[in-house]
This record gives sequence, C-alpha cells and structure tokens, in this order.
Amino acid sequence: ALAAFQPDIVTLQEGPSEEKVKKFADALNMRYAYFPGGWKGDKVYPGGFPGALVTRFDIGETENRPSATTPHDEELFTRHLGRARLATPFGPLHVVSAHLHPSQHEARMREVAAIVDLIAKLRQTGPVLFQGDLNHRPQTPEYAAWVEAGLVDIGALKGIGDKPTSPSIRPANRIDYIWATPELAKAAQSAEVLDKPPFVPEPAAPSSYALSDHLPVTAEFLIEE
Repeated sequence: ALAAFQPDIVTLQEGPSEEKVKKFADALNMRYAYFPGGWKGDKVYPGGFPGALVTRFDIGETENRPSATTPHDEELFTRHLGRARLATPFGPLHVVSAHLHPSQHEARMREVAAIVDLIAKLRQTGPVLFQGDLNHRPQTPEYAAWVEAGLVDIGALKGIGDKPTSPSIRPANRIDYIWATPELAKAAQSAEVLDKPPFVPEPAAPSSYALSDHLPVTAEFLIEE
C-alpha cells in the first residue's frame, strides 16, 4: 500500500519484529534502522513497542533512546525513541522517531523536554524531521511545548488541521504528527491523513480490514538537490 506513494522515508511505531521490518524494507527496496522498545532501565523487556525507520537514503549514524545529555531514566521512552542521520542529495538529514507514553501526562511532558533538547543539538548539523505517535492532541501543553521550541507541525501548516488519526476505525483523535525544523518546513508542499482504503476497510467488502490501528500521516517536501 505504501509503495504506491513512492516514499523516501517511512517511520513505524509499535512496529513488528526486526525480521519483519527487514522484509518490509526489502519489499520497498529500502534500508532500515530498528529501534527496540519496551525499555526498563538499560534492558528491553518482552512485549515492548519497537520503532523503525525505513528509507531509500543511505543511513549513517543511528541511536536507540538517544539523549542530548545524560541517559534517560527508566520512566521515559518505555515505548520507543530512535534517531538516524541520513545522507540525502541535499545534505545530511536527521530523522527522529518517537512513541510517547500513552497515559501519563507528567512522563510525556518529560519526554517532550528530552526530545526538544535532542533536536536542538541535532539541528546544529542539519535539518531535523521528527514524527511519530505522540499520544496527545493539538490542544495540550505537550503540543504547545513543541511549538515553543520552534518546531513546525507540517500537518497544521498544510491543512490537516485537527483531522483525527486514531483509531483507524471511527477515528476521533489527532495524535500522530510530522514535525520539522523551520528550514525544512519551508520546503513542505502538502500533508495528508491516509483515511481511504486500503488504510481503512473497504465499505463494499465486509471482510476487508484496516492495515493499522492508526491512520498513516504523509507529507511531501520539495528540496532542490
């Protein structure tokens, strides 16, 4: 389904096993970076929520649970946080993928602060694309913190507004985002929530199903090489 869009970069939250991510990347003729989830201290426990980045660009340095300063405590990023430095025709691009805490506001605010610090460090050497399941709506302190840090909500910039992304069946909440540092945001051309078949069930086919429990969000950037 995603191949039809000819994507350059795909990030996955609550991804499958690394073996399946590799098959996914191979099917798209792409490279991948895998970010194990479910952290407790410095160990991964079973039943976590891994993430992944799949891209046609060369992948340079990658890091799981990256930090701008000291290692995170075990209460943060129990789902996933990962980053990769990509070599693109227009120069280096940092991609950050995250899945924030689903229910604890205080933990989520601390996760936001840690990511803001990380992005501030990364953007010293190139633009930053940040996307993921952030588990908060636009009308929240978490969202305000991203804006205050200077990040640009590409969906809002390009007309998605409050269009919901979760759940994929009868969506009610916009909690999945694509953010960019300002220099990258200037190149944004469009954004869309993929809310049509096959990403949702086909109305005329009772046996059809959604491909994920969330609706994908996509954005297009036009950058001169």
